[in-house]
Amino acid sequence: MGDCGFRLRTLCVVTVLLVVAACSDSEAAVPAADSDRCDLGLNTERFNTTTAAVDHAAMHHDEVAGDPSTVDFTVRQWAEVFADPDVGMSLGEVAEAVDGDEIYRRHVLAGVLTHSLDPDPWLPLTDPATCDALAGELDEVRGVVERFPTVADATAAGYTQGDTYFAGLGVHFQNYDLLGGFDVAHPVQLLYDGAEDDAHLVGVSYVVRSAGDLPPVGFTGGNDHWHRHGKFCLDEQAVNLATDVLSADECAARGGHEALNTDGWMLHAWVVPGCESDWGVFSAANPRLPYLPDGVRLDPGCQTAS
Repeated sequence: MGDCGFRLRTLCVVTVLLVVAACSDSEAAVPAADSDRCDLGLNTERFNTTTAAVDHAAMHHDEVAGDPSTVDFTVRQWAEVFADPDVGMSLGEVAEAVDGDEIYRRHVLAGVLTHSLDPDPWLPLTDPATCDALAGELDEVRGVVERFPTVADATAAGYTQGDTYFAGLGVHFQNYDLLGGFDVAHPVQLLYDGAEDDAHLVGVSYVVRSAGDLPPVGFTGGNDHWHRHGKFCLDEQAVNLATDVLSADECAARGGHEALNTDGWMLHAWVVPGCESDWGVFSAANPRLPYLPDGVRLDPGCQTAS
């Protein structure tokens, strides 16, 4: 896919990566040298050179998707990121297709698919023990990748289809028998580039219940950006028809029923080779997953379809 994820405003302005050390309100922020960091190998090189400076107070872990305040980008700006001419549709064609699809358009403009078109903030890590612990956890995720390379592998293990393909996310397959505490080796959801048996794994998603406004404790290091959705519209097979954007009546008119979500938090992890997210290993959306025309598939590793 190459640079498909960076046909957006960050392509023109590359932000110098700064690290804000812990300090009092009266002290100046102190940038840390790359030589002090031990986490640069955990994300893609492009991510490391385009993330904005961040301190711990700036980290957001309580994002709620589908906020009616909407987002600060248009459908066309979204399409600048997720349109890939190599899969058969130009930027204008993708924007037109999304504008003409009510559910897709409402998902885009409500922030359900992504809150922003920029890389996630990242709290740089300088403690070797923290880096080693996080690297070990991500290696466990890669073990999951090796176990479930295709949809057929997922369904054989009890996962069922949870929705349809969306750019930046893929298709969620889920196994709620695994729902419980945070378990790196047993994610509740697996993400694929299609719903066919031979569709390829592109990422994994963790689902953990945590009451109130505090997300669950997950990966080491504080950079795992958990998010949550308020409600889903499910059909008779429990496949999600829409997230957050439909009223109960609108859902019923489409043959579904509303399912409220009061305590379920989600976290994506992008470690599949070739599908690593340039917005961050835990980003809510992955710019390497383009808008796909009907019948078009990706090659393994999020590469342009042959």
